[in-house]
Amino acid sequence: MKNPLTELRRLLDEAGIPYENHSEDFAIGEMDRVWYKQGGNVICSAIWGRGSYGYNDELIEIMGLLTDEEREKDDVVGYLTPEEVFRRIKKDWETF
Repeated sequence: MKNPLTELRRLLDEAGIPYENHSEDFAIGEMDRVWYKQGGNVICSAIWGRGSYGYNDELIEIMGLLTDEEREKDDVVGYLTPEEVFRRIKKDWETF
């Protein structure tokens, strides 16, 4: 299975947008994570691993940088491509 966070990291690197890598072990397996931060605060946490929304489709789940409509439904949104997550992060980075 291909980890979509690899592509997200490549896009962030090319744009010069800083991020942190994290991984955590859960009972269901390892969860890979990218943290995009501003001012020491995590603005967006992008995850991929068994149990995340989109895992089987090689898509990313995020917390943070949600639209108002998405926030009304849940604290997270899944099934996003690396490009979709990158666009959200890039937009925030350029307005910071």
